[in-house]
Amino acid sequence: MVFGLSPKARFLCIDIQFDEVYFAVVRKVGDFFEIDFNERVQIEGGVFEESRLRTPGKIRDVLQVIHKKFGALSVITSVPEHFCYATLLPSETYTSARQMRHEISVRVTSSSYMWMSTFQRDTSSYMALHVAEKEACNILYALIKTTGFNTVVLYPRVLVLSELTVAPDALVCDFSKKQTILLSVHHGYTVGFSLVPYGVDWLGDKVKNKFSLLDGEVHEVLNAYGTDVLPRKEGHLVHGIVHTFLSPIIDETRSLALRQADYGLPATKKFFITGAGARHEGVVEDFSRVTGMVAEVVSVWDGVIDLDSYIPDIHKNESHDYVGIAGLMNILKKGTRYQPFDL
Repeated sequence: MVFGLSPKARFLCIDIQFDEVYFAVVRKVGDFFEIDFNERVQIEGGVFEESRLRTPGKIRDVLQVIHKKFGALSVITSVPEHFCYATLLPSETYTSARQMRHEISVRVTSSSYMWMSTFQRDTSSYMALHVAEKEACNILYALIKTTGFNTVVLYPRVLVLSELTVAPDALVCDFSKKQTILLSVHHGYTVGFSLVPYGVDWLGDKVKNKFSLLDGEVHEVLNAYGTDVLPRKEGHLVHGIVHTFLSPIIDETRSLALRQADYGLPATKKFFITGAGARHEGVVEDFSRVTGMVAEVVSVWDGVIDLDSYIPDIHKNESHDYVGIAGLMNILKKGTRYQPFDL
């Protein structure tokens, strides 16, 4: 477990995406959590500029509000994808922990933190390895600590998102607003990922400019696309824009599939969709149709919030943006098999 859980214990979850930071104070209620506070901060141009926070004051302001209201909570936060690296190594090639550290140090520099876990697949053993730049991690850690929080735990976001999968072999596509992240997940382990440098905002801008729409009208078109309201035949121009949007993403899924085969892992037909793009039914169906995979939108709060007794004060569509928060809540609830160590 990450922290020792006790009844009514509160934790601060922070999910850092490309240009947004999501905050949620969660409270343990029975076997589930409830959300006592949530906030989102958008930072134009990106949260980080290279390895430096662009406007740390915006993040600090929210942290101070949370600290004043709830005290020095234990904090669990994600590290953005563009500071991370993931790979899979055959663990049986290492005769000792010392040799393993030496071999890994050849692949990555001492300026990184690492998270690792071994697993068995048929007759082969593997080590799933995640690496995050130490400088970015240290900056996040220091910002949170100096705001008054005593306990801070960090995990790469690509590790966090894999906590939401339930299929043994799956691909995960996080359609966020500014970028798209593709993960290859096997038995709950992220064994590789690809980053496409644009997200659903690009799709919205193309539709907006093509039809000279207002922002609200763009959402109406994308929400109606692929449904009885706006079938593909009638919405063929939107259909073309969607396919232009999906083409590079689908190319990356094929690249990931080839990497899976190189590892000796089986091909998967299951795709989990998360992020802002998950709210557009037609886009999800087109993705499934073109890839030939079964695409399923992740039920963000499944397993961490008892929706029969409590509904978060977050709109259903906006809940897709909180997928990283839900992943962190899963880690709080179940723990994670990845053990961190520092080179």
